[in-house]
Amino acid sequence: MAYTDKCQVQGFYAPKRFITMQGHPEFTGEVVREICETRLALGIFTQEQFEEAMSRVDNDHDGGVIAQAFLRFLLEE
Repeated sequence: MAYTDKCQVQGFYAPKRFITMQGHPEFTGEVVREICETRLALGIFTQEQFEEAMSRVDNDHDGGVIAQAFLRFLLEE
C-alpha cells in the first residue's frame, strides 16, 4: 500500500479486513520538531542525528491522502 526509499513496505491493506501503516501520518512538522528537540535534550539523539532529522521536518508528506484512505476503509460495506 505504501513505501519509501528506505522501506519498501510501509503499509498493508485488504478490503473490509485490515489497514495498517508503519509511519505516523498524523505527525505534523510541529510535533516532529518537538520530539526531535526533546530527544536531543535527553541525549537520545546526537547533534548530527538531530540536524539530519530537522532538515526533513517540513518536507511534504501524504498524511492527508492516508487519512482519506483510512476513512474509505472505515466506510467500506
